[in-house]
Amino acid sequence: MDEDAPLTRAPISHSIELGPDTVVIATAGARHRHLRNFRTDSLCLDPRSLERFALNRALSAVGHSVAAVVGVGGGQAMDVAKFVAFHRSLPLVLAPTTTASSAAFSPVVAMRHRRNLRYVPGAVPRRIVLDDDVLESAPLGLNRAGAGELVAVVPSLVDIRCAPSGWASGRDPVVEDALEQLQADIDDRADLIGSESESAATSSLVPLLARLARIRGLAARPQYLDRAPHAFVQAYEHRLGRPENYGAMLGLGAVVATGLQGGETDRVLDLARRARLAAHPLDLGFDEPTFNGILRHTVRYAVGEDLSHSVFHTADVNISTAKRLWSALWSLPRRE
Repeated sequence: MDEDAPLTRAPISHSIELGPDTVVIATAGARHRHLRNFRTDSLCLDPRSLERFALNRALSAVGHSVAAVVGVGGGQAMDVAKFVAFHRSLPLVLAPTTTASSAAFSPVVAMRHRRNLRYVPGAVPRRIVLDDDVLESAPLGLNRAGAGELVAVVPSLVDIRCAPSGWASGRDPVVEDALEQLQADIDDRADLIGSESESAATSSLVPLLARLARIRGLAARPQYLDRAPHAFVQAYEHRLGRPENYGAMLGLGAVVATGLQGGETDRVLDLARRARLAAHPLDLGFDEPTFNGILRHTVRYAVGEDLSHSVFHTADVNISTAKRLWSALWSLPRRE
């Protein structure tokens, strides 16, 4: 997303005008809580899924008389709204209600096709409405899940720098420098993200997530930033379905990635603890056999689906490696 993407700090209910020609992408709960001026004659679509068939169904429900799209809610609502607005060439306003993901700031839509992630173009919003009261009212653990995307930057940058020469679109020094600076700023703000203050947590996460999304937009292809942590989560989703907490699963995947890389595990664990990112395997539904199965599947999936080069393309994942990684995961914070 462009550096000049307009961010408006204002109450959602007072800054979004709805008319009969506006389509609202929001769950019923988000609509009733945050859109007090919601009109019963406005078309409202519930963002139930990011699978391709569901996105196309949402698109077909939007007639050509619609004049604008408004997305209110979490990352899924943001992506559905961007998809509809892009394909209907409509003005878009987004109002995220959590800091659990960077979707509101990202230039792409994370579409799924048969449980495989595929990035497709999304509309750039005319405005992103940031309602501090709404963001701070979301569960703090949910908001902190956005730190998972940030923690994943550490092993992803290692993977980018260790990729064989000429892999895919090659290395991008501008993106690498931006990720390096982002890493430093994540380290500076991790304690604020993990503080008991909702205001400190959300005000720290928003600019970091926006910058991460902007860096993704700078890359030659959106998948450039998706390395070992993302491969692990995508393999999990392919095998078991979309995780309940995608950001926390990325945090867990970051520990797995650094454990295989052999370098930054302590740094990633320190960031996760300071940010109080609840990514403990027991809180994410893992037992050791399930973890071992997903780990083996990730090796096959990363190669078979031609994912961006990562340590999973070269790692020797054996029984002793799996036990060592499983042990490291127990140092991650538990859900409070």
